[in-house]
Amino acid sequence: MAKIDKIKLVSSQQKPEIKKNLVSGINLAKLSDDEIESAFRAAFEETVVYNNDFGGETDFDVKVERDPSKKTIKIEVTVQGLAGSVNAEDFKKGKVKKAEKLSYNIEKKGDLTFTLLPKETTYNSSTEYTVVYLVQ
Repeated sequence: MAKIDKIKLVSSQQKPEIKKNLVSGINLAKLSDDEIESAFRAAFEETVVYNNDFGGETDFDVKVERDPSKKTIKIEVTVQGLAGSVNAEDFKKGKVKKAEKLSYNIEKKGDLTFTLLPKETTYNSSTEYTVVYLVQ
């Protein structure tokens, strides 16, 4: 597993820009799903979960989705929340602190940026929902 260094927040005013396979010198095609998932999981836990009330221990699953035809990678995060805690509408409306854009450095490989795609956030049940991030 790749070692993940530094957490760096990026301005939320920037719009997601789909780039080809190279991101900050990283060839996304050469990164494994496990490396991407580990980087995202750390980013999400240390920044989003830490800065928001998810109602105790937060249970979430991370799935890496590659679309070779569009040369994009998305992260689907399924959150099992609790009543009264952060919900899908909070993600859709930009009310979740520090959730819009995260940037992480993978040692000896470079930076990965995860950009929230609020319109792709969906409810699975009353307390379970899926949030989608674009890997850049």
